[in-house]
Amino acid sequence: MSHGEFLSEHFALDMNDNLWYLQNYKELINMAAFELRMNLKYQNHLIFSFGCLFFACVFFFALLSESHAKLAGLVGAWLFDEGKGDVAKDASGNGHDGEIRKAKWVEGKFGKALEFNGDGAVVIPHSDDFTLEFFTITGWVKCQNKGDWQTIITKTGEDEPAQPRTYGTFVVPNDGGIHFSLQGGNTKINSKEKVTDGNWHYVVMTRDSKGMLRGYIDGKQVVEGASQKPGVNNEDVSVGACGGGMRYWMIGAIDEPAIFDRPLSETEINDLMNKGLQKSLAVDASNKLAATWGDIKVGY
Repeated sequence: MSHGEFLSEHFALDMNDNLWYLQNYKELINMAAFELRMNLKYQNHLIFSFGCLFFACVFFFALLSESHAKLAGLVGAWLFDEGKGDVAKDASGNGHDGEIRKAKWVEGKFGKALEFNGDGAVVIPHSDDFTLEFFTITGWVKCQNKGDWQTIITKTGEDEPAQPRTYGTFVVPNDGGIHFSLQGGNTKINSKEKVTDGNWHYVVMTRDSKGMLRGYIDGKQVVEGASQKPGVNNEDVSVGACGGGMRYWMIGAIDEPAIFDRPLSETEINDLMNKGLQKSLAVDASNKLAATWGDIKVGY
């Protein structure tokens, strides 16, 4: 019988010059369990054997206790995949669930999405987590042109400029491009690329530590410019309408809005665009499981 990995052996002579052995082994049962075994032998005959089974999977259960693992810097992520109800769950694990107001469930870019008809929104209660100097905000949008601003996602105070905008992405009226802005539009960059063709488009805005604001559409950087510091306000984050009295209503569908507390690279943006948030979160979780199992194997 194999005892797996031999760890140590101790022996001693008793008063009658009999040789006693105490042997320790580690036996790998499977990828989630191992056994530490101690054998007591007398003159090379097994007298007593004791084993203790350890389950490494307890470490995995701890990691899987949240429905999703965090991507680096992820503050909030709303998959809009519930398909019913009036709560948009925060998939980041940070508890920033949103209230769905007058929106209906439709097929999305990934899974389900929410469609807005000019009077609906998803409202995520204010948190200091959303007051960011460096960030990425993302979201899929599918809309048509109309004669007014349309909001994708924003954190805008009710009383500008007293509570200026932290960040926001909007569809430009009649133009069809994207307006990326801070400070109630005092800092803004607009894309020439249009998104009002009725197809899904991935819209991303980042701000880095040097104050550079960048706009991406469908994985490509389309515009950039220097920016002021983002505004600070106590307003909620809103999807499909601009907070602070609710205006600039979306007529169209939005899927997978998310907020990060760091600027994503173009490679990371394309990875999210191609995989979707749910798969990216699952990959991140599996990577953490692999790393943890590696630590367990090294540790034991």
